[in-house]
Amino acid sequence: MVSVGRFGELEATIIKRLWEWDRPATVQELLEDLRHETPTTRAVLRKSLDTLHRAGLLDREPADGAHLYWPAISQAELKDLLMSHVLSAARNRSGYVLTCVKRIAPIGPSTL
Repeated sequence: MVSVGRFGELEATIIKRLWEWDRPATVQELLEDLRHETPTTRAVLRKSLDTLHRAGLLDREPADGAHLYWPAISQAELKDLLMSHVLSAARNRSGYVLTCVKRIAPIGPSTL
């Protein structure tokens, strides 16, 4: 089961990078790549990977003394989960959805 909680920038960057690469990656590969964007240590990166794995967002398996990580869900699936999470917290779900739709595109004869 996937758990959508509060994740930070590092977790978001990790999963985005793994989607971009479209292949499993080691901690070392991610560490080397992410050093260009965000300063992090191996320990912090491993903790973030473990958090994403426990949440069901990443899969992993041991390989040659390291772990390989890859996304357990697609970008579309994560967006759906995030929207469900937001809607579950909304007091007036219908009103919230209507507000979101209005922000996306004005409703009128020209959009029909």
